[in-house]
Parts: sequence; structure tokens; C-alpha cells
Amino acid sequence: MQEKMEKMHEQMEKIHATANSQERSKLMQEHMQSMREGMKMMRGMGGMGGKPGEPMEGGMDKGNMDKGGMDKGGKGGMMGGMMMKKHKMMEARLDAMQKMMEQMLEHEAAEQQMERGK
Repeated sequence: MQEKMEKMHEQMEKIHATANSQERSKLMQEHMQSMREGMKMMRGMGGMGGKPGEPMEGGMDKGNMDKGGMDKGGKGGMMGGMMMKKHKMMEARLDAMQKMMEQMLEHEAAEQQMERGK
């Protein structure tokens, strides 16, 4: 995802740098396609958990936890680690969504600038 974001940023830099309206239009279309691909990739990042009642990763399920949500085997071990992993995945997804929104806003501003220039 990071590579996609860098590519979009580079595309936007080229858009701002070109004075040729046809080239800018072509670059805008490429940037839009990159944003669509990025959104598709982010949708794939959304699978953060299973359906209720299904075992969780590593064979853990509600039957392996005590009332506090801890693994019955001890100090939160696998369960705590899984929760941290899920938390980091969620943070990564939110960061990607924020960057994508920034790209969309920049794209929209570039479109408006193109329209004013006509």
C-alpha cells in the first residue's frame, strides 16, 4: 500500500509540474486509476476478524478465554498478541485511508485548477 501511495504522490507532483493541458489531463486519468486501485487494495485490508462464533486465528475461540477475554493458558499470551496484531493492522488501514483522502482532495484541487485555467 505504501508503494501505491508513493506512486500517487509522484503522479500528483508531475500533474502540478506540467504546463501542457493534454499531458496534465492524461496524468489526472492515471492518478484517478491509481486511486481506484488503492481503494480496492484497502478494501482487501478490511478483513480484520472472522464471523461471530468462528474460531479466531491460531485456533483461539471464545471457549479458550476466561471472562476477562484472556487466554485460559496464562497471561494473555496468544490472545494479547493477536489483539496487538489486529490493532496494528487497524492503525495501518486508517493511515492508508487518511493518505487516500489526502490524495483525493489534492486530485480534486488539481481538477478545479485545470477548469479555471480553461
